[in-house]
Order: sequence, then C-alpha cells, then structure tokens
Amino acid sequence: MEVYEEEVDDYKQAVMDLDDLELIPDPPERAKNAFCMTLYCIEDAFDSQGVEFLEAAFEQFPERDYMVVTQPHTIQESTILRYFTPI
Repeated sequence: MEVYEEEVDDYKQAVMDLDDLELIPDPPERAKNAFCMTLYCIEDAFDSQGVEFLEAAFEQFPERDYMVVTQPHTIQESTILRYFTPI
C-alpha cells in the first residue's frame, strides 16, 4: 500500500502545482508507461500473426507496460484487438 500512496501523492502534487490552465504539466515519470499506435489495417494473410505483431511492438518500447491501440471506426475490427481490454 505504501508504494501506491506515494504514486497518488505524485499526482496530487502535480495537480496542486497547476497554476496555468492552458499548460498541461508533465506527468510523474512513473506514469509514462504506455505507447500508442493507430491501426489502419492488417492484411488478412497476417491477421493470424497478432501475437508476433504485439511482441515486435513491445520490443520497440521495452520500458513501456501498456499499448493503446486506436483504429478508425469505418474499418473492420482486427482480430488483434482480442488481446486488448477496451476502454
């Protein structure tokens, strides 16, 4: 619990230090644990290789714990998304 409380304190301090509503402050370093990717399409022949795709993506960002995937709502949902939790 102690580590969690320290993390919350970091965020509280960032909010308390906020004095300019036009400027978004940098989050605490430990909060920078995700990378983003926009998925436009995957060729059907490669769609079954989703695990290999994810492994390669995380190899590019070894210091990150999460990947946020977005895709246009006008395309068919890729089967790779079954490895993700929708948010």
